[in-house]
Amino acid sequence: MAVVLKSDCSSLTFEPKIIVPCKLTYYVPKQKSFLYYSRFLMKMVTKYLSIQEAMEKGKGTVSIRGWVNRESGSIQLKFITLRDSSNVIQCVFERKDFEKKWDDLDHLQVETSLEITGEIKEDKRAPTGYEIHTTDFNLVGKSENYPITKDQSIDFLADNRHLWLRSRKMTAILKIRSTVIGAIHEYFRKEKFYEYHSPIFQS
Repeated sequence: MAVVLKSDCSSLTFEPKIIVPCKLTYYVPKQKSFLYYSRFLMKMVTKYLSIQEAMEKGKGTVSIRGWVNRESGSIQLKFITLRDSSNVIQCVFERKDFEKKWDDLDHLQVETSLEITGEIKEDKRAPTGYEIHTTDFNLVGKSENYPITKDQSIDFLADNRHLWLRSRKMTAILKIRSTVIGAIHEYFRKEKFYEYHSPIFQS
């Protein structure tokens, strides 16, 4: 990625021109502070790990992103379980660190999208054995009135299967299915078989 900056040192504002590999160019409006652009550029270069990769790292500062799977806590402390395609992890938020953003945290609902940066450490009390002490977060997308709760009928879940697929149970089933199908394909290809999909004729 190439970053070209046109600066005006007298006013401490500049107009970045970001050129990404696919040859798309993004222009950011003028009249913004130096701090605004610093944060913008830092976000462009932040490396996000999957939750599983973060847990394998085990310690230090990590940045992850995912969806809220569960939320609990008090007026001073929040425990948010974040989910992505690889795993789930507990993230801890202390009010003293997020006084200005606490109202957003207090109204988070299941399936809200978050980007989180913090210190990861091992904690046997956490759901997957690790937790992140959050130092910064970004609310990417809100979720309102998510319809699926713990006790729902099969008919209701079938009618909302596009949302039901987000559950850990359904994700695990699809991963197992993918692994089995992949193993079958791998075996037959090693035996010099070819997969062929015959055309479907309809009148």
